[in-house]
Amino acid sequence: MRFALEILLAVIVAVVAGLGSTYLAVGEGWLFRTYRAGEWTAWPEGGSTAPDPYARALIARTAQVPLGAGEGIAFFATRDSNGQPIRGGCEYLLSGETPPARLWTLGVVDAKGDPPAHRSGRTFFTSREVLRRPDGHIEVALSPQARPGNWLPLPDSGALTLILRLYDSPAAIPATAGQIEMPRVLPRGCR
Repeated sequence: MRFALEILLAVIVAVVAGLGSTYLAVGEGWLFRTYRAGEWTAWPEGGSTAPDPYARALIARTAQVPLGAGEGIAFFATRDSNGQPIRGGCEYLLSGETPPARLWTLGVVDAKGDPPAHRSGRTFFTSREVLRRPDGHIEVALSPQARPGNWLPLPDSGALTLILRLYDSPAAIPATAGQIEMPRVLPRGCR
């Protein structure tokens, strides 16, 4: 009887360890071939012609079409500069310098990967329409209520992800992707 319990315990430990490591590798996508820059994370292998199995699983789970290496790279932020989850109903300030790119877009998606609906109709910003400070830096207010200047609406609740897509950028080159300067996501309070 004791032998059967030891076998059962070993099977339970193996299943929990296997499913846990799979979740960390695929669910959160942070174990393999990721590039981090501040709050931002990118998976450049996802858009390659031969993505690794973890990148394939992450693409299948998120259902997002990745940018190819020749097109650019997408950086994702799910946490602010204090390490807290980015949530609807809160206000943030995206501040800093954007990496060099021919074009970039900044958008917000909910936990399902969909842009949240807002009465303003705005779902993203592009580098061609954003107002810059005299030093070239950007400041984008992220808030449920309209703000002067660059404003990207957030919903009133729920987990959110910011996506900064850089098109035709040297940041897509693996040797430089982890060394670039990204804008900060500064929390400004919640309701």
